[in-house]
Amino acid sequence: MAQQLESLGNQVKLNDPDADKNLLPTLEVKFNGPVPIIEFAKAAPTRYLLRIHQAPAQFPLIFREGYHYNWKLFAFAPTWAPVPSERLQEYQILTGNERDQADLETLKEFVAKGWVTDLGDGSQKERKLYQLEGLEAKEEWESYQVDFVARRYANGIQNDNLPIPAWYESFTKNFWFAQNHYKIEPYGNFWWIDTKELLEEGLARRNADGTLELQLLVQFSPQRVYNLWLILSLLTVGVTLAYFGWARWGAKKSSS
Repeated sequence: MAQQLESLGNQVKLNDPDADKNLLPTLEVKFNGPVPIIEFAKAAPTRYLLRIHQAPAQFPLIFREGYHYNWKLFAFAPTWAPVPSERLQEYQILTGNERDQADLETLKEFVAKGWVTDLGDGSQKERKLYQLEGLEAKEEWESYQVDFVARRYANGIQNDNLPIPAWYESFTKNFWFAQNHYKIEPYGNFWWIDTKELLEEGLARRNADGTLELQLLVQFSPQRVYNLWLILSLLTVGVTLAYFGWARWGAKKSSS
């Protein structure tokens, strides 16, 4: 999953799905600037949070899910507190993740560089494990306080501790960079990110070295409408059942 979200350091070819293929079959983009670090978490197959660290003013972003114009970027203010030292002391390698999870020294380096910005609130968590003993699977529970943080792959770091905005929070947000959204060969989504307006809106923060911090939500926007429709449908059913229950109770009371 860490390789689904990345930036570029070379030349790529893009397909413009809205263009006449006879007039504009491909666009060529060159990018030679510094490549930002992308800290991310997946809330659902339709929603990802990105914290983009040490980004230049302009850069490309690739999301390796099947291209669709309804994948949208929503910007949130990059306001996060420093990671408390006690969170590092609570960190442990989770069973079965020895190959992919960052060790403690690597995590300390990520935190010091500003590449990992949240390790949860310290609350106790549990997850179910199954150990195979002979032909039987034995159920066990593992306790932990800090969730999974991956090793760095390319320029991406998966951090399952990030607080991902709820699906409905994007209803109050405008989506960004829709005019710079393309299909990248052979598939996937490409955005050209220009941070000028984000800075003007207070949705980007400048570091001392001139690079930028951003927080973006990648969301498949029709899912929001589906979730809202589902909630309204359940409310309608609940109100209808309550009404008929009340009416039936009233009819019985009248007859008695």
